[in-house]
Amino acid sequence: MTIFTTGRARDPFMPSRMQAALGQGVGRLIGAGLLAAALAVAALLWTWSADDPSFFNAVDRAPGNALGYVGATLAEVLIRAIGWAAWVLPAALAVWGVRLVMRRGEARFLTGLILLLPMIALTAIFAAMHVPPTRWLPSYGLGGLFGDGVGGVLLSLLPLDAGLALPLVAVASGLALLLVGFFGFGLDRAEGAALRRYVLSGLGTSGATVAGIAGAAWRGVTALRGRV
Repeated sequence: MTIFTTGRARDPFMPSRMQAALGQGVGRLIGAGLLAAALAVAALLWTWSADDPSFFNAVDRAPGNALGYVGATLAEVLIRAIGWAAWVLPAALAVWGVRLVMRRGEARFLTGLILLLPMIALTAIFAAMHVPPTRWLPSYGLGGLFGDGVGGVLLSLLPLDAGLALPLVAVASGLALLLVGFFGFGLDRAEGAALRRYVLSGLGTSGATVAGIAGAAWRGVTALRGRV
């Protein structure tokens, strides 16, 4: 049973299998819609530019956003409000779109919907604790106005020096994000274990590569010293 079939009043004129198939079809249709929305949101965020004309920026030129003026305005609203945390939206839409289409973990869809806002908030706070790259043009940080505001309040509440409080808030928000994201993306134990193995394998491969490069560099330095 899923959220698309549970609690449905049985139609006496429709066989139960047909009702179940109808519920599954609705779930897949919603999943396809979420995937389309994920692509649209990702496109408008990827092509966002602070120089594009929008509701907040009146300039006389054509918008470069993939979705035109509407896309430029929506992207500006999202980036201004929550910064890079806006990318949680297309990620969540894509994950749940795939889950509903494949009918894998769709019973946890409502939980993911409830946890979407906490995921966005934690991501904004986590991003606000990092220094923006040089190409970042807005006056606010990577977490948008929300991340700057809430992050600043959290830093002021800690009786610590800013040099200690900032990494502490970053680590705490990052760990909380991992926990909320685990349930927000509908992961179960098997999927969590598979993701952990994948991450550990990637870290092991990266570590081996770095160790190999360092070893080769050390051997090269030793050989040069021997020649000198």
